[in-house]
Formats: sequence, C-alpha cells, structure tokens
Amino acid sequence: MTAVSRAPPSHRQQHQPGGLHQAGGRCGSWNKLCDDDNDDPLADRRGPCMCILTLFLRMQQWFEAHRGHNQLGIRGCLVLLQAVLTASLMLRVEVFAELPVTLACQLVTSLSLLIHWRTGYSGCFVLRACMSFVRCVNCLYWSICGRVWLSERCEVEGWWDVREPLRILHVAAAVRQLANGISLMLQHHGPQCGVSERRGHPQLLYRGIIRCTGVFVQFPLGVVKLTALEATRFERDPWEVVVNFSRSIVAVLESFSLWEQWRTAGARPSTLSRASAAGRMPLLLDTAAVGPAGRKRAA
Repeated sequence: MTAVSRAPPSHRQQHQPGGLHQAGGRCGSWNKLCDDDNDDPLADRRGPCMCILTLFLRMQQWFEAHRGHNQLGIRGCLVLLQAVLTASLMLRVEVFAELPVTLACQLVTSLSLLIHWRTGYSGCFVLRACMSFVRCVNCLYWSICGRVWLSERCEVEGWWDVREPLRILHVAAAVRQLANGISLMLQHHGPQCGVSERRGHPQLLYRGIIRCTGVFVQFPLGVVKLTALEATRFERDPWEVVVNFSRSIVAVLESFSLWEQWRTAGARPSTLSRASAAGRMPLLLDTAAVGPAGRKRAA
C-alpha cells in the first residue's frame, strides 16, 4: 500500500487562527472565496477576508471576556455621552469654572464604569463616589456664587434676581450628587447586603431613582433658561437649553440601566452554573461578591 504524499501547509495556513478552521460552517462562502486552491480570480481577496474575520473574532472574544455586568459598560457609554455634551457646551459658551470640573468628573466616571465592566474591580465604586462628592461641591459653589472663577467676586445677588430658580435647581443637583455618592459607598461597604436569588443589590434600585431625579433638575433648567431669562442680560445660548433637555433623556436611560442591573443581577443558581461552565465566576453585584445562597447552590 503506497503512502499518499501531502504537500506541506502553506505559510498562511500555518498561521491561520484555529477558530477559523473550526468554524468552517460559520464562514461559509468566505472560506470558499479565500481558499488557496481556488482558481477563481477573486482568490486574491483572501488576505483582506482573513484580516476582517480575525479582527471580528478578536473583538468578540474581548467583549465576551468582561467580568462585570453588561449594564456597567452601557452606563459608561452614557456618561461618556454626558461628557460630550459638556465639551460641546464649552465650545459654544464662555467657559466658567464649573464646566471643566464637570467634564473631568464625567470622563473619570465613564472610565471607571468601563474598567469596572471589564475587570470587575470593586474599587471603582470609591472612585465614582469621590467624583460625585466633587460634583456636589461644584454644584454648591455654582448655586452660591454663579458662573465665576475662584479668583473672582462671588455673585450672591443671583439669589434675588431672575436667576433665583437656577440657584435653587443647582442646590437640588448638589443634593442629588451627594445621595449618589453615599449610595456608591454603601454598596462598596456591604456588597452582599440585601442581595437575593432574584434581585441584585438594593442600592442599584435606589441609585436608579436618584439618577431619574435628574429629569426634575435638567428639564426645569432648560425651561427657565428658555423663558425667565429671555430678553434679559442673563439670556443663555440656545445650545444650553438643548444640552439640558438632552441630559434629561440620558438621565432616564441611566435609570433604566440601573434598574435592569438590579433586576438581573441576583445570585441565581442557573446564572452561577452557566458562569462555571464558561470558566469564570460572574460579578453579579458590580463586584466579585456573590450572595450566600448562590455560593451554597454553586457548591
């Protein structure tokens, strides 16, 4: 019986990702188009096809390797959108002290959420809480002195003219940021407190309510700027009104994201078994902590 000689594999075949060989059925016509033995004139497209497929598979593996809840990544993108709105406002109006501080806090918060989604590091709670406390002080200064730098005179007379509603609303914004920071610290301090098999940490629910109150701050701000300040020396740029209304919509989306995480982040045995089969422990509570009932059933 004569041995059948086989040609050595080509350089491209040696370095071809294993996932593409095993997923021949998934690639379908792509493999046929990118085959070396194909005499079709389109065979020279094999290089670009392989690059696109390899890039797609690597991106898919990167997204699937996260250890935090999916809603963390969604909120990271939403806070980044808030930062974009702040940056656009800085390009349209005269920059005052509060805007750079707000932009810096939003960028750090967005980065913290994305890192939390990717790694599950619970220290991100503390970082986001600190940013909320900084914004609380920022809003209080804004409500007391108005749009002035620290080196300028504090315009307290804004409490007795047409700007009074704006000052009151910024006090409400400061209280909202303070409550958000306290909620983050409480969840970091007791990651398993109140967690059940069906629901996640109760602070997720409370923060969802806190974030939703942003509608009752941003929407009235836009209405006051559009009506009470019109035709006065304090009249605002129309883009400020657009930004306030846009922030109201983003606040609602952030609330829904928190509520969805609270609804789906319970320590369910089925969730634990799926995560164990995948080779990793789920971070259901924004952290590595899983409820006692979940651990007992997982064992």
